[in-house]
Amino acid sequence: MRSTRRIPAALALFALVPFLASWGNRRPPPDDGLVCAGRLVMLGDPLTQVLEKCGPPASGTQRCDDTGHHCYGTWTYRPSDGSFPRYVGFSDDVVRSIQAGSRFE
Repeated sequence: MRSTRRIPAALALFALVPFLASWGNRRPPPDDGLVCAGRLVMLGDPLTQVLEKCGPPASGTQRCDDTGHHCYGTWTYRPSDGSFPRYVGFSDDVVRSIQAGSRFE
């Protein structure tokens, strides 16, 4: 005779699988991020803090609307010789993305 008490437990286990799978995807990839002289640059940091922590970028692009108030662009940093470049994307003077580039760039 089969127990009906095990069916709800099995259903609860299957309900947890999608939750646990999505939980693991919330961490950023390990190659994304920027550390300058031991100081971490994070998403949401204002550009003034990026300049304080890392200094001026090696290169960059920036575009603004007609009023000059809404700007977006990308700054490129090389934290150390031989390291992968880091691309810091921003809009409205706030860091929105940090991505690692190729060693050959």
